[in-house]
Amino acid sequence: MAGAIIENMSTKKLVIVGVILLLFQAFSFMVGGLIAPSPTTAIHYMATKCVDNAKSHSQSKWFMPWGPNQCHKIRDFDEATAKRIEANNIVFAVHIPMPNKEMSPWFQFILVILQFDIAFKMYNQIEDGAVVTVDVGLAYRDDGLSEWTEMAHSVELRKLNCNFTTPKTIDNEGRYYECDLMPLMEIGCVFHKYYLLNIRLPVIERKKVNVGIGEIKDIRLVGIHQNGGFTKVWFAMKTFLTPSILIIMIWYWRRITMMSRPPVLLEKVIFALGISMTFINIPVEWFSVGFEWTWMLLFGDIRQGIFYAMLLSFWIIFCGEHLMDQTERNRFSVYWKQVGPIVFGSFCLFIFDMCERGVLLTNPFHSIWASDVRTELAMAFIIVAGICACLYFLFLCFMVFQVFRNISGKRTSLPAMTKARPLHYEGLIFRFKFLMLVTLACAAMTVIFFIISQVNEGHWHWGDYTVQVNSAFFTGIYGMWNLYVFALMFLYAPSHECYGDEQSSVIMVIHKEFEAAGKEPGLMIWRIENMDLKPVPKNFYGNFYTGDAYLLLYTTRAPSYCIHMWLGEECSQDESGAAAIFSAQLDNYFGGKPVQYREVQNYESLTFQGYFKSGIKYKKGGVASGFHHVVTNEANAKCLLHVKGRRVIRATEVDFSWASFNKGDCFIVDLGKDIYQWRGSECNRFETVKASQVAIDICDNERNGRAKLHMVEEGAEPQEIIDALGPKTTIAPATPDDEKVDTCNRKKGALYMISDATGFMKTSVVAQSSPFKQAMLSLEECYILDNGVDNNVFVWKGQNANVAERKAAMKVAQHFIKEKNYSSKTQIQVLPAGGETTLFKQFFSDWKDKDLTTGPTKAYTIGRIAKVEQVPLDASTLHSNKAMAAQHSMVDDGSGKVQAGLEEHTGRARCLCLPHRPAG
Repeated sequence: MAGAIIENMSTKKLVIVGVILLLFQAFSFMVGGLIAPSPTTAIHYMATKCVDNAKSHSQSKWFMPWGPNQCHKIRDFDEATAKRIEANNIVFAVHIPMPNKEMSPWFQFILVILQFDIAFKMYNQIEDGAVVTVDVGLAYRDDGLSEWTEMAHSVELRKLNCNFTTPKTIDNEGRYYECDLMPLMEIGCVFHKYYLLNIRLPVIERKKVNVGIGEIKDIRLVGIHQNGGFTKVWFAMKTFLTPSILIIMIWYWRRITMMSRPPVLLEKVIFALGISMTFINIPVEWFSVGFEWTWMLLFGDIRQGIFYAMLLSFWIIFCGEHLMDQTERNRFSVYWKQVGPIVFGSFCLFIFDMCERGVLLTNPFHSIWASDVRTELAMAFIIVAGICACLYFLFLCFMVFQVFRNISGKRTSLPAMTKARPLHYEGLIFRFKFLMLVTLACAAMTVIFFIISQVNEGHWHWGDYTVQVNSAFFTGIYGMWNLYVFALMFLYAPSHECYGDEQSSVIMVIHKEFEAAGKEPGLMIWRIENMDLKPVPKNFYGNFYTGDAYLLLYTTRAPSYCIHMWLGEECSQDESGAAAIFSAQLDNYFGGKPVQYREVQNYESLTFQGYFKSGIKYKKGGVASGFHHVVTNEANAKCLLHVKGRRVIRATEVDFSWASFNKGDCFIVDLGKDIYQWRGSECNRFETVKASQVAIDICDNERNGRAKLHMVEEGAEPQEIIDALGPKTTIAPATPDDEKVDTCNRKKGALYMISDATGFMKTSVVAQSSPFKQAMLSLEECYILDNGVDNNVFVWKGQNANVAERKAAMKVAQHFIKEKNYSSKTQIQVLPAGGETTLFKQFFSDWKDKDLTTGPTKAYTIGRIAKVEQVPLDASTLHSNKAMAAQHSMVDDGSGKVQAGLEEHTGRARCLCLPHRPAG
């Protein structure tokens, strides 16, 4: 995720953005504190004792505490005893709301708390572990005259937890126990105007139902519902924030898709966090005003759970992706250990919520805490979720520690880097520290305001204003996390400098190594070390470590340029990415004129192979792999090279043992002062000659002529080799020759056009199969020639194509290979218009180069920098140029005759050319 907006913003702009976000944050707190009322309202009810004289207690009969159809009431239980009214005939009736009031859909939910007033009696004390059996029914109606409609009915158990603080003596009889509050009912939607609760406490002595619960005097209820004014403010905030987050999400994803590369993991996670925030924000609660949706509380819990799980996952992945030296990146599977506890803990909480609020959808009187079994089950889920949370925070703290330790180590090496890399790492460090600071601030504010809302009485008086602290907490924290996600997607979106027409100097800089590049014809090689370029000494040209990445520049006399990015099969993702960046920078340095190649170990192009007449040598190790490079000019060096290939020599370092040998190839045993060329009994003469070239190259260049070369045949190994390799074992049989290329595939190709005219880098088919017409290539566009069946992909850059398309050529080709599921060994050639290779031109049936030579009077140039004037050619005047005549051995002006003779002398022969002129 290189080139985020936050990395390229000036301090002034960043301060402006921060001030704007703080103003919005203050506004969100003020909305709740000054505009919205308290979030909830609590109303206390005293249950009315009604008498049910019917012999059979019908559930269809409802008892009203007041009104025209009110029930027959008694004041207390003493009156019931005097009138011989049994406990089973007493119904506790509660009307919600109070007289002359109405409930409203804006109240959103009703939570009813139950409390018993129990008097102490010496003969009727509360037994240990006492449980109250409650037969409760709920009914509703929408006007004051219609009949009540049953909504729910259930027989529930509630465990009494009461304390008697004074001595249990006769003198203290009549005093009340101090009993804990118990949940009675919860409804997730207030759709009706009036509700009625009828509560019975049935007594069945033989079954010990409601026996040993003390002398209950009264039942008190507390009804809690959301304030209508607060609901309207809350809905308004959701309605405003939903399009805000949605717009920034669309903007963010559009910037990602405008990149020539596919989205990286961190960008996907930030986008997923935006989706989860939008999921919370969508104001579906508006529908609860007109529909009886009792599942809104459960739905709200699920939405919050998804958001917090996504937020926790984001923090883990953000830390992991900023471990700058980590090779395993950009894959979600890497984080399964850290994300696993989040998923499992969230699943446990989801099961707990379904057992609680899920059951409430069918039985509003259900409580998971009502019995010991349910309580233990609920506690088990909560404890497991708590353990998962602890594991998560341990992982998170460890990863944050690793990142800061990595930052400390990286800072020490920044001064030694060139300009590009320090800026790159400084950007990574800055954006990580910035997010950590903002995250800690948001978390601290959440905890602080939560504590204040719990210990405060609910409001502050500020002059003539009353500040609702609880409302400010809800709106402020909700707005804060929305601003957090908004700022995240804005500041961490890809910068336009990564794909715009104007490339930033931070991305495209002139490396100090480029200053001498291309000044003289020949080959220059750099190796990627610590994300920087290090020149390779010329006497080591042709030696490549399998764990490294290299950058090569070949300059012709014209001059023209070829850039090669070579990747070892064990090189890290960071090194290959750095090689791609430096390749693009070098191409930009030469104005986009070079031909670019991506070379993969063992699959190099013929152009690349032609630079090394003594062959290519692969050696084990690399900078990022942690292996040390073998110092090949040491006298005690030991290594074994396997030489293979007829036309192209490849010498690969293998394990230093007899098990690496086979009868069909040549091997070079490098012992420092002595170099032995070992020839297998079935080795062909071509490989023998090529192996000799490699051995001589090692002696002359790597050993500076100080080593001695020995030729060894299989079966005639000297004692020095036996001492170095150990006792000789059985030599393996010959291996098959190198795979032959299926030449019939060389002309199978498809042509695609690259364009960002729609704002996105897209490829569209121009022709499905070759041969193509040269007219298919427009100088205004870039094209991909797909020859994947032969492991070749070409990118042709029109000279008038826009800058974004030209500079994204290599990245587009790499993405194209992934889309087509081609081998990672597929070669890539990026060709500017006018620099086409023969391999590319063979796919066109009518290809003609500019200034194509059609005869001796037409000039053909390549890589010229000035206008070439075309003049007629007169061959009869060439002899007058003495330098040219001498260079090409011209004997006269062509008007006479030439006689050739052969002279033999001392075993040598020479040819004599004598001019013969006509007489006169």
